Amino acid sequence: MLSKSICDCFDQEYYFLGRLTKLKKTGIVRDYIVTFEQLAIKTKGLGDEFYLESFISGLKEPSKSMFECITQLLGWTHTVRP
Repeated sequence: MLSKSICDCFDQEYYFLGRLTKLKKTGIVRDYIVTFEQLAIKTKGLGDEFYLESFISGLKEPSKSMFECITQLLGWTHTVRP
């Protein structure tokens, strides 16, 4: 019973992590931010750089370029993969 609960918890977290890494902005930025935050809350133990990279990679142009400029100006580090 306990091991099933652990597996269920892991499966749920893995499910939300998969959705988070595949999330793409399809509408307005505010909706994307809300959905990203809801999924990010359900994942645990991931660093800020991971969340930043995931967030930026889901954006479309011109939002993506603008956000990358802002992160560079603020000194935030990230590496966005194509």
